[in-house]
Amino acid sequence: MNSITIGPFALSTPLFIILLTLLCSVSLAWLLEKKYQVNVEKRVWLTAVAGLVVARVVFVGQYWEQYQDHLLGVLDIRDGGFSVYAGLLASLLMALYLGVKSVGQQRMTFALTVMTAVVIGGSTFLWLGVYKKEVQPLPLQTQLQNPWATSADQQMVTLENFSGQPMVINLWASWCPPCRREMPVFETAQNEHPNVNFIYANQQERAETVDKFLSEQQLNLQHVLLDSDAELARFARSRGLPTTLFVNSDGSVQAIRMGEVSRATLTQYIEQLR
Repeated sequence: MNSITIGPFALSTPLFIILLTLLCSVSLAWLLEKKYQVNVEKRVWLTAVAGLVVARVVFVGQYWEQYQDHLLGVLDIRDGGFSVYAGLLASLLMALYLGVKSVGQQRMTFALTVMTAVVIGGSTFLWLGVYKKEVQPLPLQTQLQNPWATSADQQMVTLENFSGQPMVINLWASWCPPCRREMPVFETAQNEHPNVNFIYANQQERAETVDKFLSEQQLNLQHVLLDSDAELARFARSRGLPTTLFVNSDGSVQAIRMGEVSRATLTQYIEQLR
């Protein structure tokens, strides 16, 4: 499961687990504070913040080359760029440190809160199947329109035309602000990774609209195609745009990323392709 839909909002599954765990932990800490008159909530926040900060710092360090020309991007955590294992380790060490510093009733309630967070986060992680790496084959027979083709027999293509090499398939629309923002990122990436096929599957817009957008933005994109029936969006179970599919050379889906990508997160996903 790649995302969780709550009303009009769609969250990536890892982000949903983090927010759910934090909400439950803070709520429990608040209740224990009221009952036992001890300061626990502050320690919970310190544990969470330590994990998030370290996870972000380690990720930025790993992909510093993608951030050094745009330093403000370091602060833009909307790209989802975090080193999960580094963050978990930092949270664990902070929890141990704060637990040792605590005494008596405060230590017991803090330990109870941390264990509850581990149980809630771990059980949700297993329940949603985030750990599973099931091979999800891309429907290679999916037909996409290419109205810009020079010959009539090339104006309808299937994803099978691009098999044999890794693929990055971006689902987008010209009316979508984050889609528009990330297009230059994809243009740069396609030039840096010639061994990867980049496919820009526009979702249910007219060819004239797409052509006008590309001309106005002066974008030179590899394979701009029309997904008039939103078949790829249904396959990806995408409830929002942009959504990007990362596909191995054998046609298996490595990952599906919902939301805007930065140069660093896009590089991270591409490095995992085979």
